[in-house]
Amino acid sequence: MGISQLKILLRKQAELLAKFAVTEHELQDAIVERNWPAMDAVMPSLERLSKSLEAVERKRHHVVDKLKRTAHLPADAPFAELVSRVDQDDRSELTALFRDLQVHVLRVKNHTGGIDSYVRNSMKTANTVLGELFPDRKGTIYSRQGTQSPVRGSAMVLNREL
Repeated sequence: MGISQLKILLRKQAELLAKFAVTEHELQDAIVERNWPAMDAVMPSLERLSKSLEAVERKRHHVVDKLKRTAHLPADAPFAELVSRVDQDDRSELTALFRDLQVHVLRVKNHTGGIDSYVRNSMKTANTVLGELFPDRKGTIYSRQGTQSPVRGSAMVLNREL
């Protein structure tokens, strides 16, 4: 039962990660096109998929821990050591499923990193441009007491000559 349940969970996790990647691509398209309503519409789907992935991950860890105890392995034993203790047919299938899961994880990580990089660079560029357009608002401003003050409004020029 444990090995078959592990196979089911590995397949389910890979399937959810594939759906997550597709939805994340929709998010990226919305961000690039600056389509904020579309971005808002995609976010709940990503959150649901994230929660589902987390639940499947917990179940998978539970099943793996149970299998390790059954095989008299320490809790911190690598997954490969557990797989080496099962019969050849299951070993081949588990190895393929785990490899597939790793590929899906790498795709999602890569995509997430691309979105993060795009957003960070866009924000950096926008902040640089705004800093040049509104020099009175860039840098840190301190009060007379030496505490950091928030930047407010536009600069004022007072004519003190009469």
